[in-house]
Amino acid sequence: MGAMEKKNQEIGDLALTGDQWRRAKTQIAYYLDQVLGGEAWAQTGAEAADVITEILRQEAKS
Repeated sequence: MGAMEKKNQEIGDLALTGDQWRRAKTQIAYYLDQVLGGEAWAQTGAEAADVITEILRQEAKS
């Protein structure tokens, strides 16, 4: 699979309905509040992005 096809597949895997997006936004906001409050930890922006991407993936599966 080419790089562009893989990227398109990843985008398709993260497609969300309106309700899924609202739930994901709530979870992401909660996670970021935890990071900013020192309750959760992300060493880099990439680690935070990985957590956010996983939240989106899990919500897309629901």
